[in-house]
Amino acid sequence: MSRDKFEIISPEKLFSNELAEREVLAMYYYQPSTPASLLKADYFYNSIYRKIYTCIEAIQAEGTLPTPSVLYEYISQLPNYDRQGNQIIKPTAQDIISLGDNISDSDASAAFGKNISILKEYAKKRKLKDLGIKALEASTSASAIDVDEALHNISLSADILENSSISEFADDLTPLTEKEVKEELCQGGGDLRTGFLFESKDQEDSELLIHDRAITFIAAPTSHGKSTMLENLALRILQYNINKKVLYLSYEEDKGSVLTSFLTIYCAKNKALPSRWNIRSTIKNDLKGNDKYVSREAKDNYESAKASFFNLLKDKALNIRYKDYDIDKLVSYIKFMKSNNACDVVLIDYMQLLSLSGSTRLSRQEQLKEICLKLKDLAVSEKYGLPIILAAQFNRQVVSPLDLVSTNIREAGDIEQIANTIVAMWNCGFTNPSDKVRTASQLEAEYKGLSDVNKERIYAKIIKRRGQEPNIKTLFNFDGKTGVIENINTDNLENSVKVCTNNRILGD
Repeated sequence: MSRDKFEIISPEKLFSNELAEREVLAMYYYQPSTPASLLKADYFYNSIYRKIYTCIEAIQAEGTLPTPSVLYEYISQLPNYDRQGNQIIKPTAQDIISLGDNISDSDASAAFGKNISILKEYAKKRKLKDLGIKALEASTSASAIDVDEALHNISLSADILENSSISEFADDLTPLTEKEVKEELCQGGGDLRTGFLFESKDQEDSELLIHDRAITFIAAPTSHGKSTMLENLALRILQYNINKKVLYLSYEEDKGSVLTSFLTIYCAKNKALPSRWNIRSTIKNDLKGNDKYVSREAKDNYESAKASFFNLLKDKALNIRYKDYDIDKLVSYIKFMKSNNACDVVLIDYMQLLSLSGSTRLSRQEQLKEICLKLKDLAVSEKYGLPIILAAQFNRQVVSPLDLVSTNIREAGDIEQIANTIVAMWNCGFTNPSDKVRTASQLEAEYKGLSDVNKERIYAKIIKRRGQEPNIKTLFNFDGKTGVIENINTDNLENSVKVCTNNRILGD
């Protein structure tokens, strides 16, 4: 072996990227909630950066956010010497502060995924370099056995940092057993009940189920109640699925407004409204500290219901947040919440408001395709998989219930592909001023097979349901004052499905 060939992989040639390592850590500096599980210590070549990351990982494992102050306090408490009495080099406060030097929050966020890939690649090259040197050193001793072993290690380690190995691939040569399938199915959280019933040809009534590790869309035109339906679904999931935790993310309204809507629905379901008129306004004023509009006769019941609702928030059964994260940061956030036992199902309002970082050169259709793929990968992930429910908007061509088809969802192509279930909705009390052709009687005729259509109804139709009967429909009662959506005949729920005894949420 010539000397120049050996120098190609000599120890003096570094396989590292200092900037990428610092930009990755800057993400944790600005956004401590970013899951450390996305990386490994081996990705960092710089010993100081590797130590900082290891501390971040340990702090998150304790259920704490590694803010700069918490991180420095943690590092300062580490031992100064190892068991052999050797001094341990620890990061300083300046090392932590310098992570944000010349790197903004937005820059760190935009480059985060790309930098992780860079660190992975360099870590893999360092591993291969070390093994290659061992093979070359073995060849100088004329030891065929050592050379073979070194080359074998190289082949096994080529994708070690990608979580892929020859032994892992070899597992797929073994046929699946019934036991393995059972274990995998039992790992999932199971389908979630909602108590919402649809008319079915196969049976008297069919309950809307939110399928585990799948994506469900609630689609409606503007002002037809998709956000309200999402809020009702969140509360119903808590009602019918004991011990489940719901994470509700709004991209449209601030946290206070969404929380007011939730509390209004909750109080209505518990028959504990604070007043007869201007209900939402009364509740919003009360949350601000002004309870003078709460009626005297309703006060006790209302205060009891409000306390129960805030217990849901305190127990993290219901977590309501406003976010403007791009899709990569959103996925990282959901993974963090899932890994910290803070959610079993995620509801997002709404799909068309999600964005893709660094996407200025891509068309909106291309962006949405990437967003859909990332959502699908998250939903079916072996480690983080969970049900995801999103509101989606129909395009402006939808002017009647006859137009409620999946191809009319805004930017529909990729949404339709990744969806397990799509529920389309139409608010019967909505009138379109520009629609001068259809009369009220004609509109009612379009609900063929359904009766008692009026402005306090919502027409709903499951237009996609993978593996089950599609195109089943129903009418729901809709109270515009409180936002409550429920089955018209609650007796059907008692007769058709066994109601669970979960008393976290009351109502039908």
